[in-house]
Amino acid sequence: MTVKKLWETIKGAKQTVSVKELALDHVFEQLNKTGTGPAKPLAIGVDISLWLHHFQARFAAGHLQSGYCPEVRGLFLRLAIYFNLAVHLVLVEDGSQRPAYKREKEVRTCPHWLTEAAREISESMGFTWHVAPGEAEAELARLNALGLIQAVLTDDGDAWLFGARTVLRNPDECNKRSNADMKTSMYKVTAVEETLTGGRSTVPFKAALLLFVLLCGCDYSTKGLEGCGAATSLGLISYHDLVEPLLTFFRRLWHADDPTIISTLLAWRTRLITYLSEDPLRNLKYRQPKVASKVPKDFPQIEVINSLVHPVVSSDATLRTKFRDLQRGVKFLNMDVPRLVGVLQDLLKLKTDGELRKQMGRANVWQGMGLRQLLDHIGERNTQSNTRKTTVLTSTRFRNASQSQSKRPSLGKRGQLKKMGGWTHTRVDVTYRFAGSASARPVTEHAETVWLPDQAVQRAEQRFVDHISLPLVAPSVASCRCRSAASGEPMAGPSNHRTRETIDLTGEDETVIDLTSDD
Repeated sequence: MTVKKLWETIKGAKQTVSVKELALDHVFEQLNKTGTGPAKPLAIGVDISLWLHHFQARFAAGHLQSGYCPEVRGLFLRLAIYFNLAVHLVLVEDGSQRPAYKREKEVRTCPHWLTEAAREISESMGFTWHVAPGEAEAELARLNALGLIQAVLTDDGDAWLFGARTVLRNPDECNKRSNADMKTSMYKVTAVEETLTGGRSTVPFKAALLLFVLLCGCDYSTKGLEGCGAATSLGLISYHDLVEPLLTFFRRLWHADDPTIISTLLAWRTRLITYLSEDPLRNLKYRQPKVASKVPKDFPQIEVINSLVHPVVSSDATLRTKFRDLQRGVKFLNMDVPRLVGVLQDLLKLKTDGELRKQMGRANVWQGMGLRQLLDHIGERNTQSNTRKTTVLTSTRFRNASQSQSKRPSLGKRGQLKKMGGWTHTRVDVTYRFAGSASARPVTEHAETVWLPDQAVQRAEQRFVDHISLPLVAPSVASCRCRSAASGEPMAGPSNHRTRETIDLTGEDETVIDLTSDD
């Protein structure tokens, strides 16, 4: 849901942060504590429908020149970005009890045609998939309020009204060279509250936000109050007898024919018209008699208010039970490699071993596997150790690391340092075994170069770093067939399949491919 002009209004609360820095800081704070159990990855919630519609719109034009099923390929690459950052995504799908009308249109009840593919790919990469009873945004906000996820990744402003505590805007991850650290905008609820209420502690934040949404417009009432903009709405928030009565709607679910609520809204509407036309406290820049004359007799509609403040969400007990593993801590490397390989082969029609390795290499999953395996190893050592840690892991320190090469553990050829996005990383060679789809083809071993955080490498055992071996990459015997929810048939890609040039990367020379260079 989009709240009109909200992001421009709360721009003073914006912080520019790096998703990579947030993820590693979250892990390092736990690893710096002794005997606290395994570290938990940074959990970020995503309304998956926004991503699905984005990729469908992105390839609406030029689909014929984009290869086979570019929507699925783009979705896999985006999920791989967060996999490589050691972030745990919680992907939430809209449920059957979501509102029937949004943006003055009837909401389609059938799932998006990419939903099943997104679920197969995300679950095989180790992410969490959850189906909300109602709107996904409301479910994510509740998860964030309960502390089960650390942030909500969205471009919609309704998360604040639903109770979110931390919101991240979707970063521009398309250009990896200019945004290697995944820089984005972060908003904390305390900063948003101060910006919207002007720092006045006597103004209830949720009621003030509800007034702003009703006046400016949202998906349930796209027009809002005709002629009322963000500046006028902020001025009206200063009138306490316009804001405080709205708290009544947060206490319980009201019906439009309730006599109490009818009289309350009538008195509230009369005060709104008076303040717009006369502005007795001079809170508005200009008086707005024309806007006051256009206030409808049924404004605001109780159905719109109920949709905003009483969304359908799972109970707290249900959410805590389902997401118990996130509270206890999940493994960083939880990828089901055979399942992922089978899904990619099936959805992207990868017919040769070379195409499969090329696709996984383009997503650079080796980087994510190496980083996650390293963090799992350090977490296990942290759990078993009861001694004081001598190395403190902070992203700030290793961004400005000036430690000499002689003080670092010997890594041979692998110990090269490199600045990536302003951070100091160590070059580490990892190996993985690849089993071809042909039964007669032997399992071959391949090497890849990955760049891991320098201080994290120092905390690991040297023998572990010297012999990081990634999981076996093997096509599944029974390829997973993603079926559309509507027809039950295998999901068909676009009809513009074109013949690809096959690149054989599985020869006997065990070709080494550097997929992490800046070029």
